[in-house]
Amino acid sequence: MGSQSYTSSFATIYDDIMERVPYYYWYQYLKHILYYYDKKPVNIMELGCGTGNMMKYFSNEAESIYGIDKSEDMLAIAQNKFRENNNVKLFNTDMSKKIKYDSFDFVYSIFDSMNYILEFDELSNVFENVYLNLEKDGIFVFDINTEYRLMDIVEGTKKLEGDFYTCYWRDIVDEENEEWIVELNIYLDKEDEIENFTETHVETSYPLEKIKKELLNIGFQHVDYYRSFTFSKGKSKNNRVHFVALKQKPEVSSFRQILTRIKWGIISLFISNF
Repeated sequence: MGSQSYTSSFATIYDDIMERVPYYYWYQYLKHILYYYDKKPVNIMELGCGTGNMMKYFSNEAESIYGIDKSEDMLAIAQNKFRENNNVKLFNTDMSKKIKYDSFDFVYSIFDSMNYILEFDELSNVFENVYLNLEKDGIFVFDINTEYRLMDIVEGTKKLEGDFYTCYWRDIVDEENEEWIVELNIYLDKEDEIENFTETHVETSYPLEKIKKELLNIGFQHVDYYRSFTFSKGKSKNNRVHFVALKQKPEVSSFRQILTRIKWGIISLFISNF
């Protein structure tokens, strides 16, 4: 099944719908992953940057940060947020296309972006593109909804409302194709007229060890995956997992790692695993 997603209608209401997401804690988790592996990046790239909600945190400390997204409408909103940031560059491209943007210390992708890649060969292309754009000591971090989580979603329709919109969100689980489908029916209140739009989002997932093997085959020297918002090894029955892939094998302090594991073991008790 194809996916027509992040059109102008949904882009318009995206930030309002995602307001409950604790982006700052997601940012802190990424920062602690960098600390865990003793990385201090200055040149950063985000894949699937959307409206730039995570980039705004990194833009305050990076020498340069690139945002890649295939939705022009989402990028248009991001562009407005970064009009005064000379270190931010946005690109309307498909992250699976082999393009040498620059050389980065850190590439990341969050909040299901990898789940939107519906063919494993295309996911492999993304990994190859990341490898091409990473410095020799670079780090790549991304999250993914597990197969278990997608198939465990409860089907049904919910109503989301804001000051200028009503959105009917319908969850569908396609067990045969192992896909989670979201059908959106959006009504935008524009002056005295109500405009109606529909769009479809489709996500899939892949076995965790298959993903790890592919990263290693491409050339990454070390790959870990964790239950999200912890530093405990990820499992197939976790809802979400964060992958960490490094071009060089890490040499880090065990004391640093122990402290980080303990800290996020506690923090994870208070963060919803969206």
